[in-house]
Amino acid sequence: MSRADLEDAFASGDGEKIGSALLSAFYTQEPGQIERWCLKFASHQEPLVRQLAIEILGNTAALRRSEVDLVNYRKMAEQLCRDPDEGVRMAARDALDDVLRATKLKEGTQS
Repeated sequence: MSRADLEDAFASGDGEKIGSALLSAFYTQEPGQIERWCLKFASHQEPLVRQLAIEILGNTAALRRSEVDLVNYRKMAEQLCRDPDEGVRMAARDALDDVLRATKLKEGTQS
């Protein structure tokens, strides 16, 4: 999806469009922009959108740990571990594992 298509999907409010756009953004956009969008949609009313947002944050942390704010990622994952939806909670626990692993790897490379 182009940047304009992503922005249109995000502005639509439609959970399916937002989810598809988040997935597309993961493969095509810079980590900082992915982070902003995922953090924004981690509080979306639809559980599927929250789940995708946290899964993508976890994957971004694992793959691009040196380019993202792992503290923000950890806070969001911990918050979504208490989400009312079981699928979101499961995805958040997996993402938290990815973030904690990325933090350890990042700290290990700075020594």
